[in-house]
Amino acid sequence: MNDSEKYEQHYAYNKSKRYFGALRFDPKLFGEGNTTSIRANFEKGQVRSNNPRQLPPVDEITPFSSPGPDANGNLGLHQADP
Repeated sequence: MNDSEKYEQHYAYNKSKRYFGALRFDPKLFGEGNTTSIRANFEKGQVRSNNPRQLPPVDEITPFSSPGPDANGNLGLHQADP
């Protein structure tokens, strides 16, 4: 498998490569009626990624520009002025 996925965000990507192989050999080493089985498996994988951001940026500036808490202690963030 060779998977290369790109995202809409700049520099975000996910590249995966995986290999798998299996062999089986059944020789007649000890005559009829005796079974011998030789098996081999191989597996390799590599993943390289720079995943996109899942959360939007946080606004840390708005609290500094608000007038302060009202009589109830509410900061009044993101509210329209009357």
